[in-house]
Amino acid sequence: MQPAPAPTRAGAVAGHYVTPMPQILPVTTLPRLAVEQTPLDAAEADRLARLGQLIEEAAPLPDVRSLAPAIRELFPTPAYQVGCGGAHIWLHRTDDPSRLAIILEDR
Repeated sequence: MQPAPAPTRAGAVAGHYVTPMPQILPVTTLPRLAVEQTPLDAAEADRLARLGQLIEEAAPLPDVRSLAPAIRELFPTPAYQVGCGGAHIWLHRTDDPSRLAIILEDR
């Protein structure tokens, strides 16, 4: 049995160089709110203002969709629908197909 060849430089053995794996750090982003419609009344304006405050106070997050439960509390069914896409949260009035607001990852 022959001994293993000695490395000639970091990661190099027997003429092959192995690139070390980079350290993967969690990516965090601040959420960003875009309101796309005018509030229908004072109550909705208040909800949107509280949503804005929630977004402003949020710490950097690995996934903005983690805010969805808090947003559902502010905009309850059956009047509103709150859903998630790949990296965002959308908000609709149940009786209106147009989006009321969207919360995005600010990258």
